[in-house]
Amino acid sequence: YWHNKDTRDRLINSVTIQKDAGLEEVTLWFDGKPYKTSADYALSFIKSLELYAVNCNNNTQQHLMEIFNLNDRDALFEYNISAGYPEPIVFDTERLVK
Repeated sequence: YWHNKDTRDRLINSVTIQKDAGLEEVTLWFDGKPYKTSADYALSFIKSLELYAVNCNNNTQQHLMEIFNLNDRDALFEYNISAGYPEPIVFDTERLVK
């Protein structure tokens, strides 16, 4: 599942508030389906997703800067836009219970 920046921020805030209120279990919603998990795992899950997104965005911005500075058409066509991205993250979905 992917969530945009605003949704990730809201999820971190919401789960943190629930955890601070003493809730040990929270519900995350993906594609209209509820998934119950521990508040700690939910925060770990969302924060890992956020770090992955930040690393991907940093790499994309680096590519844009490099492409913008290319002066040679051949170099532009040879530029590898897929280089440098982090490996996709894999989550333990068994810890998310419907």
